[in-house]
Amino acid sequence: ESSAASDVYKRQIKNGVQVFDEYHLLEITVDKKSGRASGAIAMNIATGKIEQFASKSILIATGGYGRLFHSNTNAMINTGDGIALAMKAGAPAADLEFVQFHPTGLKSSGILISEGVRGEGAYLIGKDGKRFMQKYAPNKLELASRDVVSRSEMMEIMNGNGEDGAIFLDVRHLGRELILERLPQIRQLSIDFEGVDPIDAPIPVKPTCHYTMGGIRTDKLGMSNYLPGLFAAGEAACVSVHGANRLGANSLLEGIVFGKVTGKEMVRYMKEEGKEQPATDTADLANVQRDVATLKARSKEGGVRAHDIREKLTKDLDMYCNVFREEKTLLKARASVEKAKKDFEKVYVDDKADEFNTDLLTTIELGNLIILAEGTVESAIARKESRGAHTREEFPDRDDENWMKHSIASWNHNKNGIELDYEEVRQTGNPKYAPAVRSY
Repeated sequence: ESSAASDVYKRQIKNGVQVFDEYHLLEITVDKKSGRASGAIAMNIATGKIEQFASKSILIATGGYGRLFHSNTNAMINTGDGIALAMKAGAPAADLEFVQFHPTGLKSSGILISEGVRGEGAYLIGKDGKRFMQKYAPNKLELASRDVVSRSEMMEIMNGNGEDGAIFLDVRHLGRELILERLPQIRQLSIDFEGVDPIDAPIPVKPTCHYTMGGIRTDKLGMSNYLPGLFAAGEAACVSVHGANRLGANSLLEGIVFGKVTGKEMVRYMKEEGKEQPATDTADLANVQRDVATLKARSKEGGVRAHDIREKLTKDLDMYCNVFREEKTLLKARASVEKAKKDFEKVYVDDKADEFNTDLLTTIELGNLIILAEGTVESAIARKESRGAHTREEFPDRDDENWMKHSIASWNHNKNGIELDYEEVRQTGNPKYAPAVRSY
């Protein structure tokens, strides 16, 4: 229930569900006595009014944190808000270091060029005009898994066979008619964003952040293992159905299957364990209102713009926490996160209005993104092995004896920082599904 009706939008009922459009989540509230999630505090974007919602359970389905990297294929909203706010409420995240980089993002924008293009027979070539995947995956070639192809591309770029930080996706040999018939959208994206017509020239592409395996740690039915009443589904969750490296199309599994499974479990929970409404505290609402007002009132003098902090942080993570990782570069990423945290204490917003204040909202998003940045970098530094999408150059092999475990990242309010712990990976015991070395 909301403490106040929306000033602009009428409440909508869809399939018996009351919907509040254009609200931005600011906090997940917790009943201090029972330890249960008790609801949420959100801003009505149209009016700037901050409202409190009470609930017996809450589901976070806010997507991943791919916008942590400057080059990415993600929607603008994928700044990890739901995950960061869950962490601040006491529900840790898991496996934040496992970030999937797609091998074919457009060089300039990161816009995704589907692997379906390689499925149609496209080649990956270097600036020398020659294919190179036979050196890295002689059996699968361009159709090897995303992390293998991404690392192969980076090897070519680092060895001087790239151009301006990119290699090339070549479809010219497929012929004009097939390209127009089967790849018209891909052709248009290449023309619009790179100025290249793939009928005549290869498309410049590079590895770009695509998907985040980490998220709010939940049990197999979608409820947080640490905060009763808090559920998560989709990319915001870490159930974990993807392990250390999502396979193509399995995000549909995470969205469709666990949307249904988790929804059913929420209903069961509220009928059985969670019958009573947890207590909400109006002091929580007052605190959020105060924090937002303080941010809006902060002076430009001596301050830092959110855009400048975000631009520096995301570009540094592109550079220091990308496809290949090693301690010396990860320590640079850590330093960048620390600088972002300090600068955020001085962040200001130019727009002081209440209505549709996107300057304010993107600044709030930045605060959440910094939490995810710290969790990702610290987890990557700690994991001294290569597994799935996480590759450490000093530790090229997978180490099941020491690292067959999930990284658990909690937010410590007193220290204003991330604390790490670990959970053992749940295994079936069936040798058919035992971890094995991938070979291409």
